[in-house]
Amino acid sequence: MVRQISDTVSVLNGGKIVESGAVEDVFDRPQSAYTRELIDAIPGKKYPLLARRPSLTNPGNI
Repeated sequence: MVRQISDTVSVLNGGKIVESGAVEDVFDRPQSAYTRELIDAIPGKKYPLLARRPSLTNPGNI
């Protein structure tokens, strides 16, 4: 869901930001081991990078 509705994302661990950046960068190339663990925990994570985000300006694509 985050990847589909956000442009940027921050990952917090223990109340501290451990990673922040463009959604594509964080999801495709996570730098933090904690971020990688979170992404690996996504249920049914067989996404081809979640088929790119739908266009919010074209409601037919949502």
